[in-house]
Amino acid sequence: MNRRHWFNRLFVALGVVIPPTATSGIWAEEKVSLKNTLEKGLYCRRPIEFEFVNMVAQKVEAGQLPRDLVLSMFKWSRERRPDQPFPYFQAGVRLRAKKLGVEL
Repeated sequence: MNRRHWFNRLFVALGVVIPPTATSGIWAEEKVSLKNTLEKGLYCRRPIEFEFVNMVAQKVEAGQLPRDLVLSMFKWSRERRPDQPFPYFQAGVRLRAKKLGVEL
């Protein structure tokens, strides 16, 4: 049980009414961009890696590359090599994009 649930139960026991927006937090409305997710999750560190991730994110936003394809390759590469997933992601996305006729 985390702190938020503990406080909610405490306030309910004391009879204090908490508005639902107070428990959801300010971060509940924020969405992390695909580009940021890929950069952080793939441990990008070289400029060429950031350029590739940016290009993939732009292709997804333009509708040329399916988001599900990119996220499945992201997950697969992180499972395949948790300490260094970027090379697996890059090779996998290029191969699957080529099958769809999208050039990266």
